[in-house]
Amino acid sequence: MYQKTLLSEKVAESIVTAIKNGFYAVGYKMPNEIQLSEELGVSRATLREAIKILISKNILEVRRGIGTFVSQTPGYSVDMAGLNFIDLASQMVDINRTMRYFDLEELSAYGHLSYDAQKAVSEALKRCERLPLAMLNGLLDSTEQIALFRNSHFRNRMISMTHEAFRKAVDFQATALNQQLIEHFELFVTHLGEDTIAAHYDDFLMGIRRMAVEG
Repeated sequence: MYQKTLLSEKVAESIVTAIKNGFYAVGYKMPNEIQLSEELGVSRATLREAIKILISKNILEVRRGIGTFVSQTPGYSVDMAGLNFIDLASQMVDINRTMRYFDLEELSAYGHLSYDAQKAVSEALKRCERLPLAMLNGLLDSTEQIALFRNSHFRNRMISMTHEAFRKAVDFQATALNQQLIEHFELFVTHLGEDTIAAHYDDFLMGIRRMAVEG
């Protein structure tokens, strides 16, 4: 039993090394169980144990009916920063300042992305439902996506953590339409890549915070 566990850990480490070296890319669909066990020279039972280890660490993820994939953020654990143990509402000034710093730096880099990357970001924003929560997620996701397109994976994770703190702090659940909020979001999307983006970013998030306070 000990040898089997030890071998599965070694297999898991081999897969992690392959991911780090780019052999299995982020979002990549892993070979099926038979093929992968043959490639690694181990039994299918050992491979299954290794896969379980990697799934528990969010290095791999299973999509039902599709297969096993390399996670979009390998190794990023839920609440890695222990946000659930912080009174985030009392930290809003720091959260807002930090989030604004990271987000606006990424948004300023939008114009330097490739045409395909710019199109992917803008199209995703245009597809967002014009509902407050969907628009909020769209705006925050866009900055995370820009960081990934720039291969700034460390910044992407820092930004993701800051966004999670913001979401928890405002506890925003509103689904009702708010015309002013929609207009701020539309301006944000329209002026993506321009110098005025900071003002539209601020206006939209201020509206979100106001709705959260008003309940």
